[in-house]
Amino acid sequence: MEASPFLANLARDAVAPNAYTTLQAMDQDQGCDLGFAADLVLFLTQQVHQRTDVIVHTGYITRIEQQESGIYNASLHEDFNATSVPKEHINATKIVLANGSQPIKPIDPQLPELDLDLALTPSLLKKYIEDNKITSMAVVGSSHSAILALKNITECAPDMDVIHFYRSQLRFAVYQKDWILYDNTGLKGIAADWARKCYRGTQKIQKVKLTGDPVAEVNTYERYHHLGTKTVYAIGFSRSNVPVVSVRGEAVALKIDPFTGKFNLPGIFGCGIAYPEQVTDPAGNVEFAVGFFKFMQFVKKVCKDW
Repeated sequence: MEASPFLANLARDAVAPNAYTTLQAMDQDQGCDLGFAADLVLFLTQQVHQRTDVIVHTGYITRIEQQESGIYNASLHEDFNATSVPKEHINATKIVLANGSQPIKPIDPQLPELDLDLALTPSLLKKYIEDNKITSMAVVGSSHSAILALKNITECAPDMDVIHFYRSQLRFAVYQKDWILYDNTGLKGIAADWARKCYRGTQKIQKVKLTGDPVAEVNTYERYHHLGTKTVYAIGFSRSNVPVVSVRGEAVALKIDPFTGKFNLPGIFGCGIAYPEQVTDPAGNVEFAVGFFKFMQFVKKVCKDW
């Protein structure tokens, strides 16, 4: 957060204790649960909303229309499907899309699904397992979220039968002198520590390699279907719904420059997990810079040209 003087000042001027002071009191060289970071984001949002120079509109932007004057008119609805009459129209010369992303859900899940957010919240996960008398769980994927889900499941229910379906082997971030190999795709922090100490040697997790062939994978899942396994699909994230953007009545397909955050229409920009910066490390690996701090760094770097 110190990357943004504006947000840092908001936090320092707020009444303590708060989400910021809670994080300050933690070991700054160690990772922490994502819940603390989420609390900070909510806290900062509340602080921004209290400013007299910020006008808050709540709802879903479903359509953005560029007028002949170049001004954009945004329709604000109660729901994203725009089934209701717009409750408000907002005019703006510039628009920043930071619409976020959500876990990818398989169109036809082969095993009964368990929500990823639930698997990443140990207290709720433990209660869910106990209340529903779950005896078998599975995780699909080998990302950071998948490893945290496996960690939480095995710690909440040590005697649980756990299956891990994966296509690729675990990848760890490798710290070099001045940079990090696999900075955005490799395991770090708690997930990396647990994977090295517990995942590799454990016999409690049945590891099942997937081939990538759709038919073969369906057959693989079917061998476990009789268990009634609840399955966490940690297979990535997809961009949340994007408003329809049109110019004088004609819809325009938005395309973003991942180096500048600029779209192919003047005055529209993107940032955050929906539109991360594309980076290339010294080894030539091309990745997207994902992480709250990286999002802030990207915006600071490019917004002066917006």
